[in-house]
Amino acid sequence: MAGPRLDPRHLKPADLVRLLNGTPLGEVLTERRLYRHRQQGGRRIAGDAEARTVDLLRYAGWLCEQIDGPRAEAAPSLGPLAAEGYEAIREEARSRRAGISRSGRDIAPLPAVVDPGRKEKCRYNLKLFLETYHKASFPKRWSRNHLTVIAKVERLILKGGRFALAMPRGDGKTTLLRKAAEWAALYGHSRYICLLAANGPKASQLLEPMKTSLETNRLYREDFPEVSYPIRRLERIVNRSRGQLYNGEPTRISWTADKIILPSIPGSAASGIIVTACGLESGSVRGQFHELDDGTILRPTLVIADDPQTRESAGSEKQTQDRIDILSGDAGGLAGPGESMSLFALVTIIYQGDLAERLTNRKESPAWQGELMSMMPEMPTTATLWDEYAKLWEESLDRYGDIRLAAALYRQHRCQAACRRKLDQQRPCGACPHRETCMDAGAVVAWPERYEKKKGELSAVQHAMDLKLEDEEAFWAEFQNRPKSRDKGSPLQTVEQLMQRVNGLKRGTVPLAADKITAYIDVGDHVLFWVVTAWRGDFTGWVLDYGTFPEQRRSHFTAASAQHTLDRRYPGLSREATVQEGLLACIEELSRREYVREDAAVMQIGRGLIDTGHLQDEVYAAIRRSGRGGVWMAAKGVGIGARNRPVSEFRKESGGRYGFHWWVPPIRGKRVALTVNIDTNFWKTFLVNRLAPPVSEAAALSFWGLRPADHRLYCEHLTAEKRETEETRGGTRRVDVWTVRRGGRDNHWLDCTVGCCVAASYEGVKLSGLDEERRRRGGPGRDPKGGPMVLSAIRRRGGRHRA
Repeated sequence: MAGPRLDPRHLKPADLVRLLNGTPLGEVLTERRLYRHRQQGGRRIAGDAEARTVDLLRYAGWLCEQIDGPRAEAAPSLGPLAAEGYEAIREEARSRRAGISRSGRDIAPLPAVVDPGRKEKCRYNLKLFLETYHKASFPKRWSRNHLTVIAKVERLILKGGRFALAMPRGDGKTTLLRKAAEWAALYGHSRYICLLAANGPKASQLLEPMKTSLETNRLYREDFPEVSYPIRRLERIVNRSRGQLYNGEPTRISWTADKIILPSIPGSAASGIIVTACGLESGSVRGQFHELDDGTILRPTLVIADDPQTRESAGSEKQTQDRIDILSGDAGGLAGPGESMSLFALVTIIYQGDLAERLTNRKESPAWQGELMSMMPEMPTTATLWDEYAKLWEESLDRYGDIRLAAALYRQHRCQAACRRKLDQQRPCGACPHRETCMDAGAVVAWPERYEKKKGELSAVQHAMDLKLEDEEAFWAEFQNRPKSRDKGSPLQTVEQLMQRVNGLKRGTVPLAADKITAYIDVGDHVLFWVVTAWRGDFTGWVLDYGTFPEQRRSHFTAASAQHTLDRRYPGLSREATVQEGLLACIEELSRREYVREDAAVMQIGRGLIDTGHLQDEVYAAIRRSGRGGVWMAAKGVGIGARNRPVSEFRKESGGRYGFHWWVPPIRGKRVALTVNIDTNFWKTFLVNRLAPPVSEAAALSFWGLRPADHRLYCEHLTAEKRETEETRGGTRRVDVWTVRRGGRDNHWLDCTVGCCVAASYEGVKLSGLDEERRRRGGPGRDPKGGPMVLSAIRRRGGRHRA
């Protein structure tokens, strides 16, 4: 039976070898020799544009040239073997081999564009580009979140700017960013693109798929031959990039692990486009540049950061601040003089206060124009049914290894068919007669098509609730971008919550129940911060007033940005003298103030403390010069951890005074004034617990006024620190240790308010027995017999001491 017909003008190499060796002459050609001939002959013997086949007739002609050419050219040189003739022959042979090599490395001509109209329609339309050239990567319908991201990325690439967006984990943001970078490169929208990731390995994961796509995407091969064809001609042999030519000119293509340079092809919008990838940890962000042959320096004009934090860095204030500095400073300043920069960060929140949350917080980072997106913007309202679902979910996994029991309940109580098409929008569930039995009632999902049918899930609502059951902390953080606090010990942490603690009193008015007023001054090189509080005997407190010296007259400022400073008020003086003069004036101003109680009684500050910090001598001198040493005392914060002895175990020295987590050592040596030493870790926890109960309860601290917004800056100071629990190796002693959060945010009024609490304790204010036990055990201070818990009973029960 005859085999398939062969076309002599388009023979595969293997077919050609079999054909020539099948004659009576026997074996005349080997595959190795044919491979060598194809490398030498290049496109002159090729049967197609990609040189995958051999033209037998052109091959025969080329062989004749190789056999007859040298003889004909060498004939005149035959005769005496003169040195000149021999060198001429060698030079001719070298030139001929060089020409053969160039012809093999030259990729001209390029294949034609298959569909120019399709290519042009996508030039300024990123969404159409993704739908046209990457259908396989985005098989489902776009969610509203996706459409928002696509529109923002498109605008950013074409017009420049800076933007941060927190998107739910698993929504395909990394793939979307890679394809957006390809769009920017293929159409030349950005000359130099830099991809940033949390670290080096993740950066490689961004660039490698992009390289694969540029090489293998079928539609790229059809519509972008000026990019795809030269890449494919490398055949993944990187060394070939150095010698690749197009019409005799180098393409200068580069194809390495962390940098690609697209081929230089005349008329190509993507000619010479540079794409690099680096991690924030590598320290190479600043070094992103490329020098052209003429000496021109190119720098990135588009920086795309994909999840630029790790779980470890998200939990570290220092690492978070370092990464923000790199993004805003190093990456934000990569563009050359006069060039616009496009900087886009697509993030997922892991913890409160991490990089993602801070970049998307428009008040803290207004330049980033951040936006938060959630998997489920609105949660279901039928909590009872979902509680039952949770029980069946656990039982089903335990018994069957799947969620069949929970899925059956959801199938029975899911919304009507008409509503299922509207799960991504608000619905009139409140007026629905099935609202009490519908498990979808009130729920709104961002992407209705995101659920796993193989697991037995029926909708995106069920999928989201399953994720919540699997890991609630991760659900709120990484899918909702609304992380729950990890600081279990702090009842109130947010600025917005603390701002609500207003009590309706006028500024400076003392409530009828208060009988003591305390104050504290925090000393800085340029500004003094102070707080004045009133107290009842059971540590119910009221913040009467707070401010700075000199007064700033602005609603929002920092110590570093203060316009009215001590050195401006006292020009020409040294720093020490400036602080001393400022303290003297501040002490006098606060001491003269009269605070009127609700019963018209006039009160003044009964005890004031001043932070010595690193200016101890100046504080002592100011107190002495003021003549008000009977009211004002120096104070010094001491961080006592779990491995340090608590104040209660200190050796009592003669002449000293030892109180409730504070002590006053006897005066010795150069110290000429009494100094109250404060266990700051304890008293900061104490203050947090005063800010926990409603303002109407005993032992609660509240703020003057009716408008919560008036206290935003003050509350920002109060929330400037975070606490971590430290314990001894044997776990016998546990202590809260407080450190500044968010890269050194101002905490001066926090220190002042803590100092006011200590001053009140110095003056005899104490927690009641009821609150004492609540502090120790986290519950009602009751004796097992039903009466109030007394100190002896607390000792018998071995309660742990906490404020």
